[in-house]
Amino acid sequence: MDWRFFASGIALIASGVTTAILFNAYVASGPLEEINQNRTIAQFGGIMGGIGILLLLVSFGFSRRKRRPDGGMDRKPNESS
Repeated sequence: MDWRFFASGIALIASGVTTAILFNAYVASGPLEEINQNRTIAQFGGIMGGIGILLLLVSFGFSRRKRRPDGGMDRKPNESS
């Protein structure tokens, strides 16, 4: 797991959900232009949350290889022979 992607994903999820919740509350009030602007910002918050979820999932796919003391990389043995 790569902690940088994990932390970025959590931060994007938190900010995206917060933005979507706050601006969805204001969608029903005000003139038409303001309603459209608030709806657009709320959708952007949902998109940010979705990207955060993708980053969180990608962070579990990254695994760093452990370095050996001699400078080489640990790899699976070749099973072709």
